[in-house]
Amino acid sequence: MVNCAKERRQKANELRFFGRTEEIEELEANFESFLSGKSFKSVVIKGDLGVGKTALCRLLLNNLGRKIDLIKATCFQTEQDFLLRPWRDILDQLNTLLVKKEVVQPKNWQILYQKFFPSYSNEKNQQPEITANNINCLSQIILEALEALKTEKIVIYVENLQWMDEASLSLMTSVLLHNESALFVFPLRTNYRRRVVDFINSVSHYDYLTLLELKPFTKEETVEFIERQIPNKKVEPALLQKIWQESQGNPLFLTEYVKQIWHNLKMDYLPKKIREELEFSIIDITDQERRILQIVAFFPNAAPIHMLQQLLDMTNEELVAGIYSLEKQGILQEFVISDEVNVQFSQKKLQEMIYREQTPSRLRVIHESIAKILEQQANSNDEILMSRIAYHYKRANQELKSLEYELSYLQIALKFQHELFPIYNETQDTSFDYQPLEIQHEFERFQKVGKRMDELAKQYEGSSEYQHLLMKYLYLEGRYLINLGDYDKGIDNIQRVIVKAKNYHNEKYLVRGYRQMIYYFIQTDKANDMAHYIDLAMDISIKNNDHESIGILLRLKGLYNLMIGNLHDAEELSRESITIFSISNDSREKYSSNIAAAFDYLAEIERLKDNYTQAVVYQKKAIKLCEELGLNNSLVIFYVDMGMSLFAKRDYEEAMVYFKKANKLYDNLTSPWKRTQLNVYQALIELRNGNLEKVLNYFVILDGRLESITNPRDRGMVYMLRAIIKHLLNIKRIENTDLSSMLTQSEEFYYEKARENLNKYRDVFELKHLDEVFAE
Repeated sequence: MVNCAKERRQKANELRFFGRTEEIEELEANFESFLSGKSFKSVVIKGDLGVGKTALCRLLLNNLGRKIDLIKATCFQTEQDFLLRPWRDILDQLNTLLVKKEVVQPKNWQILYQKFFPSYSNEKNQQPEITANNINCLSQIILEALEALKTEKIVIYVENLQWMDEASLSLMTSVLLHNESALFVFPLRTNYRRRVVDFINSVSHYDYLTLLELKPFTKEETVEFIERQIPNKKVEPALLQKIWQESQGNPLFLTEYVKQIWHNLKMDYLPKKIREELEFSIIDITDQERRILQIVAFFPNAAPIHMLQQLLDMTNEELVAGIYSLEKQGILQEFVISDEVNVQFSQKKLQEMIYREQTPSRLRVIHESIAKILEQQANSNDEILMSRIAYHYKRANQELKSLEYELSYLQIALKFQHELFPIYNETQDTSFDYQPLEIQHEFERFQKVGKRMDELAKQYEGSSEYQHLLMKYLYLEGRYLINLGDYDKGIDNIQRVIVKAKNYHNEKYLVRGYRQMIYYFIQTDKANDMAHYIDLAMDISIKNNDHESIGILLRLKGLYNLMIGNLHDAEELSRESITIFSISNDSREKYSSNIAAAFDYLAEIERLKDNYTQAVVYQKKAIKLCEELGLNNSLVIFYVDMGMSLFAKRDYEEAMVYFKKANKLYDNLTSPWKRTQLNVYQALIELRNGNLEKVLNYFVILDGRLESITNPRDRGMVYMLRAIIKHLLNIKRIENTDLSSMLTQSEEFYYEKARENLNKYRDVFELKHLDEVFAE
């Protein structure tokens, strides 16, 4: 007895109803109006498989108890073409009530009933005669019967309205449009057929029917559902998140998962009960339709029709007919993306079940076939396509092919964020801005690829294909880390790329590795080391007649000459780089960022010559080229440099305009380039304007960053600002206790540190400005 009581309590706990407060209140108010003889409406309760339509109806009907006489009927998918089948069940029960309640039967009731629903013992009239007149006549008789039973409060519950035959819907429409005696309740699966839509619209138009849609639970409701069902068990947040992802708030699925937790079972996200329900939903599909579903199940998001045509051994007519039938049954959904027709499952769990049912060998073969079809349309700049190919090769157990495309995806996804002056390809959309969370998401995916590379290291250590993929991965990661300022690890990666590229005779990655070393030495202001790698890269590029690489290296060689004070050669090389990249309009667009960078160097050369007006002219050319293409990672550099030129020109207000533009772009960029100069120059302008609180803010930012700054020029900028502030405090031009307390060294100390770190060739204006302030 004790065990039985325990089982009953456990069962009650499992079936405890949750949520739907608003829906219950709305339905109960309608039922109350019906019971009290006031105006009421029949109800359609719509929702997906497992969303709780039947459970909600049962709860409400059970609460009504003996207040009503309940008539039940069920529409079956297998009987959706059987004429008036659900009405036979309704009228059988209605007839029983008429007899039981000793209500006088309507005139001709038995005759008409036998005409439409003959018994097997009656050899005549075995097929009902269905005409419009007969339907109208039957409707009238039903209405008379319901009116006669009005005081008994009849509720007619019809399960699975979506499978009701056309004649039954026609009769139901007629009855509801004239019914004032009984309340009908219809649970309805979503994605129903047109004739059901017409029925709902017709009756709703005259205010005799209300449609109530049940949605899956929200994430918050899902967590609350789980916690309420098992209040004495602690469910880890990771498991709650996983259940939410698997169930998407579907109450049927949630109930099954809760049972597993309750019984301390290992989580099965496709348990028997869910499989049974899903299998039942497709019990009547044809073999051809099942074949279509099996192939669609291979596509995680949507299956393009043109690919289904290539993968399925059936005619286009058979494919279209099968998809149309599956849509009518609410199993598939069709939609258009970029003028291409696609289909996907209406219920993701059904897709998962069908996918799981297929053999490992079939999974590998079909996924490989899909990957090869996608390869035929491969566009090396389409990151979504690269990701899809990677996915299918991984599922085909071809890890190296999968990694190849995964790395291609990441190269595209990270390119404009982490390449200072990228090569622009017109097929890639560059108009978007990265958001910090998106950047984090992409890098997490990047790290997962790294783990996969490590896992395959022993298996493929001697494979040149694996080594080339590893080279690509190390290059991408190294470039990313250098850009973030993690020079030690980033340079270690690039050096490994250079070694592997030499060993495997991959000159493309050898030149790329050399270029990354050049960028590193630019950031650390080491001109001689930079020149060494420029020469190495240039030798290979000239040998291979690689004009693109030669153009980039000419620009970098110009920068090298600028760094050592050779302004004449710097100018000549920068102009030569622009010429190479401007041969045609197509190449000019492709290399806009590199052309803009050369103009930026020309601007710096003019600034060093004190030709500030001409410097601004070149800067505007650089900015225009990048604004047209939305190359924000490059553009932010040019905004800062423009601000510096305008500051030197003593146009402080306009300089701040460009500094603010740069700040806005930095919000969505991870690059450290020019951030120090930006903050220092903004602080100098605020210092001139007497806004010491803003100066203090910039000072705090720079102070916190100083220890991590490896570029001596940047350190020199910070010390220059410190020296200037300390000097102005000493001569009483400004007063601020916070700044005074933070500047503990002498002004001579900061002055010498500034001169020690600033570049005597490139920071001519800053050195001059520092001396001018100290002369006061």
